[in-house]
Amino acid sequence: LFDSVGFALEDYSALRTMHALARRTGLLSQIELVPSLSDPKDLFAMVAQAQTGQVLGLHQRKTA
Repeated sequence: LFDSVGFALEDYSALRTMHALARRTGLLSQIELVPSLSDPKDLFAMVAQAQTGQVLGLHQRKTA
């Protein structure tokens, strides 16, 4: 956010403010950073799930 050298105090302050506002308004949600695959060695399983909409639960959403 800010052009700073060294310790980015402005960036940290802005991040804390945005996080507090997002928490207060209910905009935060937990996400998994490491996917849970049935076979960890099958790296294309995640792509196949994404194509069918299973990764984000898109198959459960209704389209307008």
